[in-house]
Amino acid sequence: DKWATHYGVPVNLARALAWQESGFQTNVTSSVGAWGPMQVMPETWTFVETILLGRTVARTAEGGVEVGMALLSHLLKRFNGDQRLAIGAWYQGEKGVRERGFYDDTKTFVANVLALAGRPL
Repeated sequence: DKWATHYGVPVNLARALAWQESGFQTNVTSSVGAWGPMQVMPETWTFVETILLGRTVARTAEGGVEVGMALLSHLLKRFNGDQRLAIGAWYQGEKGVRERGFYDDTKTFVANVLALAGRPL
C-alpha cells in the first residue's frame, strides 16, 4: 500500500496485480526469471532503476514492490490512466499492446487482475 500510494497507483489495483503475479509471495522466481511479489524481470528492473528512477533499488521484496509500482505508475501515465491497457502492457509489453493489441493470454491476465481489483484482498 505504501509504494502504491507513493507512486499514485490505486491500492486495489496494486494488490490485485501482486496477487495475480505471485499470490503475495515475496521470494518466488518464475521459469523466465521474473522475481518477487510483483514478478519483475531483471531487464525491467534495470529499466525502472536507470530510466524511471535514476537510482538503484535494493533487491528485496520491498524493493520489488517499489519497482513494480514505479513501472505500473509509468504505464498508467503512458495509457492516460486506462487500467486495462496499463495492465496489458505490464504483461505483454507496451510496444506489443500498441502495435498488436492484446494476445489471448493477455486478455485473460487483464480480466483476472481487474476482477481481483474489485474484491478486497
